[in-house]
Amino acid sequence: MDSATMCAMVLLVQRLKRRRKLREKLKKRKRSSVEQITNSPLVVRGPFLLDDKEFYQKFRLSKELVHQLLVDLTPHLRFTRQYIRFSSEAKILLTLELFACGSMSEALRNEGITVSEEKKRCFATSIAEFITATTEAIVEHLAPKWIQFPSDDQLESNRKKFLAKFGLAGVIGAIDGMHVTVRRPPDNPALYEIAPNMHSLNVQLICDADEKIVSVEPLNPGSYDESRVWLSSKIRRNILQEYESKNFGYWIVGDDAYPLEPFLMTPFSDTGDCQLTGRQALYNSLLKNVHGIVQKVRRQLRSRFKILAYQTLCYNLNLVSKMVIACCILHNMCLSSGQSDMFDFALEDLSNVDKDFESSEAEGSVPTSSLTKKGLIVRDTIVQTLRDIPNQQVEALNVFDVL
Repeated sequence: MDSATMCAMVLLVQRLKRRRKLREKLKKRKRSSVEQITNSPLVVRGPFLLDDKEFYQKFRLSKELVHQLLVDLTPHLRFTRQYIRFSSEAKILLTLELFACGSMSEALRNEGITVSEEKKRCFATSIAEFITATTEAIVEHLAPKWIQFPSDDQLESNRKKFLAKFGLAGVIGAIDGMHVTVRRPPDNPALYEIAPNMHSLNVQLICDADEKIVSVEPLNPGSYDESRVWLSSKIRRNILQEYESKNFGYWIVGDDAYPLEPFLMTPFSDTGDCQLTGRQALYNSLLKNVHGIVQKVRRQLRSRFKILAYQTLCYNLNLVSKMVIACCILHNMCLSSGQSDMFDFALEDLSNVDKDFESSEAEGSVPTSSLTKKGLIVRDTIVQTLRDIPNQQVEALNVFDVL
């Protein structure tokens, strides 16, 4: 080997060593910057130093409930190698704050985290990863406990609660839809479009007499009306199977957007073409009162979790649907812990949001099914019982008694 070749090899080795040292130096600098962020007391410990009202305004949850979530979820958030690392506690707290305020950039500002321009892309990637991981952990590990359709014993207890509250027999739940706006999906965007340049998911909610959500099906295109969502829903298939096996003698209450079925009661049409009888008008009034409970739950969800109310969610549809389920889980946990109305200032009137969505929906006729005739029989029988039979007979009314 001549001297020139030897000299070139030495220079190459020296250059590689310099590059390696430079990479190690940059890694140390990035690591120190990350540790300064993730160990910030504002992210992990700071919130618990706030008084109860400030904490509740920030997270829409009590300190006790957030602490329990940290205990339950931390073991399920695995360490991942990311350019920007966050502790498990930081991931959970920031995700909860995202649900509450509706904007991750706002959540970061609230925690005093500023992101330089050169780090924004890396931050965005890391944040998207931990939002997904935290949301999936909530749904996977908490949904089986906190969102359950009532068992047979619970159905009977729930029926008695509805009867005591609203005076209508046989009711075990109320159903309605809730639109959550999303960015334009890359696949089949027309299915999700509810207005020009406006896309959404139509979330189906069913709640019980205690305002607890017992069923949520979020991954429905926004262009689908409530009747279509219901007819294709998993919960309807389950109820229909129970009904056909004579094991479901109750009914859910919906508004006039839903098809009448023996297990789904809807109001009489009051278009003015024919005048309702006194009993029919009373039935409609009772039904409206019952249905108001799910409308109240919908307002509570949007008020407590701004991510469901104010802005278009720039996440993929699967993640948005899991965010909706996660918010429903947290809603039920709040009810269970007795903090549904902990501080009134945190729950706002968002009825105008509902009106905006409703005005965007296309009106259409409600489809009928083979069960509509049986539904008519059940409804007429309910109407005949109003003010006519003793309370003990109303309380014992069962769908199979009238078919």
